[in-house]
Amino acid sequence: MDTLIERKPGINRKRLYWVGGVMLGLAVIAYFIFRDTASSMAVEKDRLTIATVEQAEFSDYIRVIGQVMPSRIIYMDAIEGGRVEERLKEEGAMVKAGDVILRLSNPLLNIGIMQSEADLAYQENELRNTRISMEQERLQLKQERIGLNKELIGKQRRYEQYKRLVNEQLIAREDYRQAEEEYIAAKEQLAVIDERIRQDHIFRESQIGSLDENIRNMKRSLALVRERLENLKVKAPIDGQVGNLNAQIGQSISAGEHIGQIITSDLKVQAQIDEHYVE
Repeated sequence: MDTLIERKPGINRKRLYWVGGVMLGLAVIAYFIFRDTASSMAVEKDRLTIATVEQAEFSDYIRVIGQVMPSRIIYMDAIEGGRVEERLKEEGAMVKAGDVILRLSNPLLNIGIMQSEADLAYQENELRNTRISMEQERLQLKQERIGLNKELIGKQRRYEQYKRLVNEQLIAREDYRQAEEEYIAAKEQLAVIDERIRQDHIFRESQIGSLDENIRNMKRSLALVRERLENLKVKAPIDGQVGNLNAQIGQSISAGEHIGQIITSDLKVQAQIDEHYVE
């Protein structure tokens, strides 16, 4: 006959699993709630900057790619046309303001200078000859006036004598009248020569002034032509470096033609900045 065995009271295994799962879940939740979420990084002390927090403008720095360029580029053009005879400076050479970079030649300009110099010499010679001629004429008129004045004095003395004698009835009245007419004629001749001297002086001053003005104008024109000749030397306008020198020996350059540039030593950085960072 079978004997009934009664189960002893104890812990239910199923319940045990359930309790253990609850505890594990609580432990996981507690871990995520109370864990230290701050990340850490080892940094050298010398690389740290410590400062007091204060209210100020916030500076944000971005990294961009840029291109280094000269701050100024001065273009050189030929003031006068001509043929390139000499390149005194090459591309990349450092120059000072006024240094000659190219030397040009222009035969027509040289011929113009020679013609202007010849015309100036001719006008100066004409002025010199005119001065000499006018001085000779002035001296001649002066000598003529001296003679007329001497003649007038003699006729005046004769007229006064005849006037006294005719009053004393010592000479004929006809002789007196003749002496009077000669005296009046001598005075008129002296007045004419004085007027001629005055007019000659005015004419002489006017003619010499005109010649002087012509010579001054020709000298100014010659100076301008010589200045054009000086412009055949292409010079650096400022201090800097020669760049893009587009002129070869023997090449014909027209007036106003671009022949090179001068790059200044000051530099700038050119970069594309997103509009997000531009106020």
